[in-house]
Amino acid sequence: MADPRNVDIKDQPGFRTIAIICVAVLYVPILILMIFSFNTGSLVTHWEGVGLSWYGTALLNEEFHNAAENTLIISVSATIVSTICATLAAIGMTRVKPWRGLPAPSWSSTCR
Repeated sequence: MADPRNVDIKDQPGFRTIAIICVAVLYVPILILMIFSFNTGSLVTHWEGVGLSWYGTALLNEEFHNAAENTLIISVSATIVSTICATLAAIGMTRVKPWRGLPAPSWSSTCR
């Protein structure tokens, strides 16, 4: 019997098939959206030609600019807050006196 600590998930039957299905489910809709974004028609079901008209319409839309600005503000704020929290946690984990439950996080991260 194989050692359970040395089992590689890639060796499991069906892993490759399920991984390909998962990647397809995630990326095929994005690919379809990218292809149809070049359609000059107003209906997705009817292809009228290739063009960039929808990109021009989106760039001139004021709501698009507001949404992009809000997204940028939220993402920068979340990055700053998470960096500060992670730095404080790292300092707290490395510069404190050992306590009874300290080894728990270290053994849980080394399990394979």
